[in-house]
Amino acid sequence: MNDVLIKYWELERLVERLTSIIDEFESAGDRTGEIRSAVGYPWGRSELTEKASEAESRWSYKRAKLTESLIGIRDHGQAVYEAFQEFDAEAAAKFEAGENPPSS
Repeated sequence: MNDVLIKYWELERLVERLTSIIDEFESAGDRTGEIRSAVGYPWGRSELTEKASEAESRWSYKRAKLTESLIGIRDHGQAVYEAFQEFDAEAAAKFEAGENPPSS
């Protein structure tokens, strides 16, 4: 089996960045009302406002799905990070005790 070189700080940073992105997406919320206010009704017509609102609604749905996927990736990254730390601690303890290292 090939060795795997994973730096803890890289895994930790990955989890932190994913958490930051997730927080940003979750706090973004639905801005349909803001869009309606910003676009208004140019020349007394509502088509542009309606299209902008539709686009925001679609983005809100896609953002929720993306957030869900990012949470899964973050959780897997966190699990890998914790598993490697646990293995490392166990291997170090066995090494210090003069025992054989744990099998991977």
